[in-house]
Amino acid sequence: MPTHQTVECFVELVETGKGTDALDRFYAENASMQENQSLPRIGKPALLAYETAAQSSVSGMTAQCIRPILIEGDTVVLRWIFDYVDSQGRAVHFEELERALMSDRRGVVLAANETVCDRKLS
Repeated sequence: MPTHQTVECFVELVETGKGTDALDRFYAENASMQENQSLPRIGKPALLAYETAAQSSVSGMTAQCIRPILIEGDTVVLRWIFDYVDSQGRAVHFEELERALMSDRRGVVLAANETVCDRKLS
């Protein structure tokens, strides 16, 4: 079971623009991630490659975790708000729920499911 302090450390990395560092530090080598109905990405190299490409295709990315953070056993639920400018110059705002399975006190993520709840372009 992850500690609240461990999860906050993960969140701090994401909120300070170090999402790839968070993945590298906290995700297991064989971790998987699935967004909405997309096929899951499996393995830390695939997760890092996807995140690096996604972040390099946008500018001004900000992330905010909306508290409280929910932790029950090995399951962690985070509510995120992301804002950025896409490659066509449009402002994008979306909210996401992330459910992560974290294996121990160090917070090693085995699997994450992300659901985009609200996405707006301007």
